[in-house]
Amino acid sequence: MNSSDPAKIQLLGLPAARGRWLLIPLGMVLLLCLGTMYTWSVFRQTLEAELAIGDTESLLPYTVALVCYATVMPIAGFYMLKLGLRRLAALGGVVVGCGYLLASFSNHIATITLSYGVINDAGVTWPTAFLWQ
Repeated sequence: MNSSDPAKIQLLGLPAARGRWLLIPLGMVLLLCLGTMYTWSVFRQTLEAELAIGDTESLLPYTVALVCYATVMPIAGFYMLKLGLRRLAALGGVVVGCGYLLASFSNHIATITLSYGVINDAGVTWPTAFLWQ
């Protein structure tokens, strides 16, 4: 990319004037995926009824997710510099998918805590590390 000739700059394979508009919907999709962590309250009460657990136990996966988010962020920032944002975001998406898949097969609060709280949230954290660089 030659910055001396603005007419030749491309973004997502398009001229910069047109390609920049694709960043808006892509950013919205990324932030929508990152916000899935906050959906826990939607299905928490159903989970309590299904697993016959109390309020404290049902909040354990979300609590672990928030702790994991704060713990993994510096690690993700370190790897972002080594791997690059594109690879880290793709890897994070795969990890989030695996976390949700494992959580969907879980029938005990401990496995839900591991799959949703640790694995899923580690995947959510990796793409957000670029926001803090």
